[in-house]
Amino acid sequence: MKKQFAGLVLLGIFFIGYLLCLQVEKQNDLATLRIKLPKLTNELLKIEEENTRITYEIDTFENPRNLMKLAKLAEYSELKHPIMEDVVMLGEALAIHVPDERKIEIIGNSSPNTLIGAATYAK
Repeated sequence: MKKQFAGLVLLGIFFIGYLLCLQVEKQNDLATLRIKLPKLTNELLKIEEENTRITYEIDTFENPRNLMKLAKLAEYSELKHPIMEDVVMLGEALAIHVPDERKIEIIGNSSPNTLIGAATYAK
């Protein structure tokens, strides 16, 4: 009887020790992640700053004043403004929904000039 009790006590001690080892391992993993967090935060801030800088460069390049200055340069002298007759203006765009049956539904105001490339599909 005492041997069974001693065996159960030892089994309980080993089990508790195993659980404590698992808890220590989880705490070590958590500490490792906490150490990495500031580095990743700094890296994220650098990427966001670079993104902001690139967005600013794109906005300044696409500025109409800058584009007009570029159009006057010798590099782009062969480019010409289009004649008004060559400009095609499309009206309001349509939302096209293609359900599983492969039939096209047109949502919104439709006119023959604004629907481009629509077709129905047969199964």
